[in-house]
Amino acid sequence: MMKKWLLLMILALFLLFGASTLFSASIPDSRQIPAPTLVPPTLVPQQSSAREETLSTESVVTRIRNAGVVNVGILYNQPPFGELNIRGELVGYDADLARSMAQTWGVEVNFIQVTRQPERLAELLKTGTVDMLVSALVHERELDAFMEFSQSYYIGEQAIMVRRDDAEKPADMANRRIGVVIATPAEKAVGDWLARSGFSVQINTYLTLDRAYTALAVGEIDGLVDSDYRLRQVSSGQPDLIEILAEPIQLDSFAIAFLRQDASMRDLINRTLQYLTSTGRMNEIHQAYFPGKVNNALIIWKNLGDAPNPSQYEAPIPFPSTYVVPRIQSGNAIRVAGINDAPATESERRLNTFYRELLIQLASRWGVTVEFIPSTPENALELVATGQADIAVGVEPDWAWSNRVDFTLPYLWRGDRLMVEIGSNIRGFSDLRGDKVIVPENQTGAADRAVALANTITATIQTIPQPESELANALFNEELNASAVFGDSIILMAHLQAMPDRLELTRTDDGSAPRWYNPSFINDLRFPPIPIVMATPYNDVDFRLLVNYTLQELIREGIHKTMLQPLIQERDIPVLEIWAGGTNFFGFELSR
Repeated sequence: MMKKWLLLMILALFLLFGASTLFSASIPDSRQIPAPTLVPPTLVPQQSSAREETLSTESVVTRIRNAGVVNVGILYNQPPFGELNIRGELVGYDADLARSMAQTWGVEVNFIQVTRQPERLAELLKTGTVDMLVSALVHERELDAFMEFSQSYYIGEQAIMVRRDDAEKPADMANRRIGVVIATPAEKAVGDWLARSGFSVQINTYLTLDRAYTALAVGEIDGLVDSDYRLRQVSSGQPDLIEILAEPIQLDSFAIAFLRQDASMRDLINRTLQYLTSTGRMNEIHQAYFPGKVNNALIIWKNLGDAPNPSQYEAPIPFPSTYVVPRIQSGNAIRVAGINDAPATESERRLNTFYRELLIQLASRWGVTVEFIPSTPENALELVATGQADIAVGVEPDWAWSNRVDFTLPYLWRGDRLMVEIGSNIRGFSDLRGDKVIVPENQTGAADRAVALANTITATIQTIPQPESELANALFNEELNASAVFGDSIILMAHLQAMPDRLELTRTDDGSAPRWYNPSFINDLRFPPIPIVMATPYNDVDFRLLVNYTLQELIREGIHKTMLQPLIQERDIPVLEIWAGGTNFFGFELSR
């Protein structure tokens, strides 16, 4: 009887304090910031609201500049991104990144604990409680209605863990048992994966990752899906018993969120991320939490310049006088600039065909036609900036234009490459000391770049101008006695495809990656490829999203890869971002 009475008393106290906590959490007050704890603030179910535009007239950059403080929303219980340690210190990838950004801006950082609830996060941004969210936030399409995202600073994976040697690829899991932790991104990722793949699995749900991992170890399930870093954490004690499949079922693009259409804040954040990448700081942070793993998420735009500062950005938020989406909803043609109407060389013809096919693919999914505006690559950006075109193709993202146009995700990559005979054992300029290199005559600046590279690596290179069509023949000309051809990768592709058994493009010493020579990075020997993007009207966020979503569907369906074949080798295509989410946007069905 006494034991029963004690149990009833304990139950009553639990219900009393539990109800009190739930009641207090259901009345959020944006003016009061709760003390940091290891337990995240209680999530309160909210009815999904309709899409809203938050048309603030002044950028949050102004508040940061005037206050000398940036308020950063962050998770306190999501290692290795954000974690409150036993000393009460906030540590992790996101914490280090936010501190580095604030230091670059010359301001203090104030961390504010947040949850993952989208409506609540949007409210914190809208009310100015936080200036930006650096909170292990994965860019998903459904979140674009509430907030805007920076460039991705880390690409993670929803991956499958299996018992060692039990499977090689995700398709091997068909009709088997897959475990996920309930109410996590992994559960949704599995659903999306199955919808795309067309096969079925038995899904077992678990309350914790530890419990799911135990189920995998004892054979209760055949595979476990979760974020790759969480899978590595939970299995760290038994690396010989399990493995993570190399092919993920979904990529997770981690990005910083801020108020929609705050163009100044967007440019400040993106430029700072690129600046920290250029200085090596992003790699230092990445290696601290993911040692040995390469992070190629961020691309650096042309004309990056010195460290950015809030004082460099305007306070008023500029909004477009007209928006493109309503125009195409009414059936108007998409106006495209940047197409060369009179291609003179094989590489120009290939590019021209690719751009036209790409734009026709996009427009067909929007139910409109394409109007190619008479233009040149040189004036294409100006036509978009002045409202005479909706899209400019074939452009390199450039900070000199960042306050006049927006740039989409990359859809093509190019740069200088070395083409050599197969079996030559030439991997780079260091293998060409005293040798002769052929440079195409019609590629502006190629000879100067080849000389700069040779001088940097203390090699002696003699350049011989040749027309584009004669490059391969010149390489086999015994009188010239040349060892390599240096030039634009797209120029070289036609020769490579014409002689696949005799020619190759050089790769890194271990052969794992292409060796690019980007002219923007000649001086410090970092050679990422040049990203080629589209330009869209400045701060027309929904049209930019429409273009990006549609590009991602072309990538998902394999159409984009097919169109790229004349321009780049398949194995040289970088990882392409595809944000999770639906395929219907503003009434346009983007998938086929």
